[in-house]
Order: sequence, then structure tokens, then C-alpha cells
Amino acid sequence: GTVIAFVIGGIAVIFVSLTYAELASAMPKAGGEHIYTYRALGYAPSFIASWAIVMAYVTVCVFESAALPTALEYVFPELKAGYLWTIQGSDVYVSMVAIGILGALVITAINYIGIRFSAIVQTIVTVLLLTVGVSFFTGAFMFELQSEPVPLFTQGAVGILGVLVMVPALMVGFDVIPQSAEEINLDPKLIGKLLVISVTLAILWYILISLSVSLSLGGDQLQVSSVATADANANAWQSRAMGNLMIVAGIGGILTS
Repeated sequence: GTVIAFVIGGIAVIFVSLTYAELASAMPKAGGEHIYTYRALGYAPSFIASWAIVMAYVTVCVFESAALPTALEYVFPELKAGYLWTIQGSDVYVSMVAIGILGALVITAINYIGIRFSAIVQTIVTVLLLTVGVSFFTGAFMFELQSEPVPLFTQGAVGILGVLVMVPALMVGFDVIPQSAEEINLDPKLIGKLLVISVTLAILWYILISLSVSLSLGGDQLQVSSVATADANANAWQSRAMGNLMIVAGIGGILTS
């Protein structure tokens, strides 16, 4: 069911990326959607679209600053300290807030140094993600599951839709390519092609991750897991350290976002 959702959602996003590829090739300027909407629709629509994107990016930063300490908690279970208050049933701790703020400061420093240094950091973390991911796939496809396997479908079409609604949000990262097109030292036509290729690879990556989790964890194990991908990697290799390594890769994903 998850694979079907990613295929359907992925095809839709590929059509979107084809539009972006055409625009990025034709107008390889910094600003992406700001430039496209201004050229096509004028000042007011461009103003609205640009601020909408800014707000979306701000919320991503806020989300990642909360996700960072949550991921670290898998490795350090006693991380929570200094209770502050409870919001919507979730407890807020000084230690978790401090880690989120520290992560934000680190990313700010990286971007302040410059885009070249930022690109080097992105490359290193991407290599880490690829290495851990490939090791996970290898362990998962070699692993012999002893417990009851995960069902092929959960709640039928409703289950597929539950994943499908998340696919666009998971794929949205490709829009940094047209926004930084002016600073990419490549032929504009090649930038467009790379944009579509990046979306296609992301779809395949998510599908492989989903399959690997379902091959490494039984249905009962998946129900009680709080960080399924880390638990799946630990189970596939029969090593808690491999679960921790997956968390390191996950933190890399958070920081690159």
C-alpha cells in the first residue's frame, strides 16, 4: 500500500518537477518561484507567493528543531531534563529546547560562512545518508523475518490515501534547485534534467526504505516501535549500534533539511 502511494504521488510530483525544470532552464535566476510568478503574473501575486514560501520554510525550520532532539532521544533515552510545561499532551523540556536552538545556531553558522562551505557540508552528510541507507537495504533484503510479516495493505484505499497525502511534503525539497539556479555552475538545461532526476531518485529511495522496514520488522514490532527505521536497521543486523547509526543518518537528514 505504501509503495502504491509513493508511485501515484511520485508521478504527480514528477509532472510538477517537469514544470519547474522548464522554468529553471529558461530563467536560471536566484529566487525560483518569486521570479516565475513576477514574470507571469506581476507584482502582487509574486508578493503573495514569495511570502507563502518564506512561511513554509520557517515552519520547516521549526519542525526540524523539534525533530532533532527527538531523534537524539533514541540514542540517549535520559535526554529529557528540566520540565517546563505541557502543550497538546506533549511535555516540553529545557534540554530538548536547548538542543533545537543549538542545531539552529549551527545551521545559521554554516550558511553565514557561505554557499560553498554549505555545499561541502551537504555533500558529506549526503554520502553518510547513502552509505547507511545502502547498508540498511542490504541487511533488510538478507534478513529472515521470524515474526508475523507486515500486511500488504492496511485499511485498503484509506491506508493508501493516508500515505499519499504526505508524499508531496516529502518531495518538496527539489524546489531549492530552481531557487539557487543562478549559483549552480552548470548549463541551465542540465539543471532542469537534474531536478527531474532528483525527484525520481527520491521516490525510489522512499520506496526502498519502506520495503526494508517491512522486511525487517514484524507487524507486532512495528506497532510498538517509536522510530521504526532505526529499529528495523537494528533488527536486520541484530545490533543496537546499527540502530544508533541510522539515527545519526537521520540527524544528518534533519540538518540538511
